[in-house]
Amino acid sequence: MSYKKPIVYPYIPNSIPATKAEMLREINAKSVDELFADIPENIRIKGKLKLPEPFLSEAELVRHVEGLLNKNTSGARAAELSRRGLLAALCPSGVR
Repeated sequence: MSYKKPIVYPYIPNSIPATKAEMLREINAKSVDELFADIPENIRIKGKLKLPEPFLSEAELVRHVEGLLNKNTSGARAAELSRRGLLAALCPSGVR
């Protein structure tokens, strides 16, 4: 029998097994599955979610989040494009 150590995401407190057990005790639940008992079986997600490996340091997490945020257009950039008359060309017609 092999034992697989659970992945602990440092920024998600309930991923730590001891914390999860304490939270379940606090609300008098035997398991996480008990919390989802009212959700019909046919619409529940089966298996594990495909989550990325955890970022183990705050610096790694900050780099990742900043990379995601850099994909967005800032308000200042939108204002600049609007002044140049380019925003309408880049904006979907359903949003205008």
